[in-house]
Amino acid sequence: MLCSPRWPRFVAPVLITVLTLPLSARNFSLPRPQDASTYQAHDAHPNERVAIAVDLYNTIEKAKLFESDFLEKDLLPVYFIVTNSSEKPVALVEMKVNLVTRNRSKIQPATEEDILRRFSKLKRRGGVTPMPIPIPRSPKAGVPKELKEELETAPFRALAVEPNSTIAGFFFFDVSGISDPLDHASIYVTGVRDGDGNDLMYFEIPLDKTVP
Repeated sequence: MLCSPRWPRFVAPVLITVLTLPLSARNFSLPRPQDASTYQAHDAHPNERVAIAVDLYNTIEKAKLFESDFLEKDLLPVYFIVTNSSEKPVALVEMKVNLVTRNRSKIQPATEEDILRRFSKLKRRGGVTPMPIPIPRSPKAGVPKELKEELETAPFRALAVEPNSTIAGFFFFDVSGISDPLDHASIYVTGVRDGDGNDLMYFEIPLDKTVP
């Protein structure tokens, strides 16, 4: 019997809290990646058997994957997928990924510190006020729990891709001040090396076709 009168008064509220906790708690998890060559926006190097794809999370519906509102902060989430179909590992240690805009400007992915700073700005009437100085010793101090969790799990951090495998993660690009950041834009990737240490030709993935 769940609520026996003999139980201490605090037991029932505790049980209710425990039973309802999973309904409100949420653990962020990455989408399961498919072979990069199956995505609409991809570039493949058949000779090296390596493909890279991107999937934009630039709509309100897709952005529901996150609890943090990256779009509202002018941070574009880009799901980045690498497939290595060869028999040797592919090195990503020197890999560089840029969002290239219509005017050929290159935007590097935002760092974790960049993202934390963007979310730490306080809204007030008449504008935005930066976090007061001195800044807390820990850059994550005062940051919402869901953002911490997402920044621990979501970003692309792989340094290599094993043979016959696919890895994925998110890059976040700061597109503030750009009226139409995806117009004639592309993701430009360099520094990918094959199992023998040779640089692969750059990957260039147009984004026009991915815009809904």
